[in-house]
Amino acid sequence: MKYYMSVDGGGTKLAAVLFDDEFRLLGQGTGGAINPNFETMQNIKNTMEKCIDEIVAHRKGIDLDCVYISMPGPHDLFIELLKQHANVKEACVFNEGRMALLAGAQSLRGLVALAGTGSGIFWIDGEKSVHAGGWGSLLGDEGSGYYIGREGLAAAIKCYEGTGPQTMLYRLVMEEWQLQNLWDLVRMVYRSPSPRYVIASAAPLVSKAASMGDEVAQNIYRMAGEEMARQTIALLTRLGIKDKIIGVIAGGVWKGSKIMFDTFQEAVTEAFPNITIEVPMFEPVMGGVIKQVLKAGDEPFCKYLYAIKDEFKAFLYKAHWI
Repeated sequence: MKYYMSVDGGGTKLAAVLFDDEFRLLGQGTGGAINPNFETMQNIKNTMEKCIDEIVAHRKGIDLDCVYISMPGPHDLFIELLKQHANVKEACVFNEGRMALLAGAQSLRGLVALAGTGSGIFWIDGEKSVHAGGWGSLLGDEGSGYYIGREGLAAAIKCYEGTGPQTMLYRLVMEEWQLQNLWDLVRMVYRSPSPRYVIASAAPLVSKAASMGDEVAQNIYRMAGEEMARQTIALLTRLGIKDKIIGVIAGGVWKGSKIMFDTFQEAVTEAFPNITIEVPMFEPVMGGVIKQVLKAGDEPFCKYLYAIKDEFKAFLYKAHWI
């Protein structure tokens, strides 16, 4: 019996799955954000140790033939910590786009539109990878959770001051965050050790308002879809890709409103009719599992896919509008 691990980390969470060569789920671990641009190395280390303890708690000393890992943070630190509990024979490092494409489309060629706490567009073609966006919240990240949260809070402020349209976002922010005065936002944001996460945490309120028919909130998701499409079209134009390709979305922000997906899909397919935009099958952490299946060839993949969907159903990509 051979054992493998697939690990995916980002600006919001860390996730890992342990599985064997018959693609049975043997363990899983979770943790918080591990992006060193916004987290201290000590916090990242603590998060990684928690995740590792969860996943190998009852399998200390296990031999791992390969660890598939994707994260903007120090993947070498994760492997170093993991080696204190397991024998790691090989570590395969993927970028966020490759991990998401494998999990989402079970493919080694295609486009990924990632919208989580941050955002970015990836074109993957075998070992080749080209990226657009991902400049961080201060310089970019259009269409991200930070972007939607910031626009939502700005809309609430404009409603409060009478400089913008009426929106239930003002009421939701006051109620959900238990504010006595909207000016308390200043303290919450600017005194926080992580203003980026405070702002991004407002995105679910925008989603809630959009689902209740609030036009301002719906327009924020529409703008987010347009921003993601603009980056995608620019990247595909720059690369000169004209053949038939597949594209998948990735990240939790897309789950907030179908408006964002529909806007994105319409704009991209209008510019590139040969692209098919799909909702992913699995969350990105499953990328390593799919990569291991693909190594066995097309026939085993078809054989195992149905069973994998059942065995790893907790990691299927889910949204209220799917």
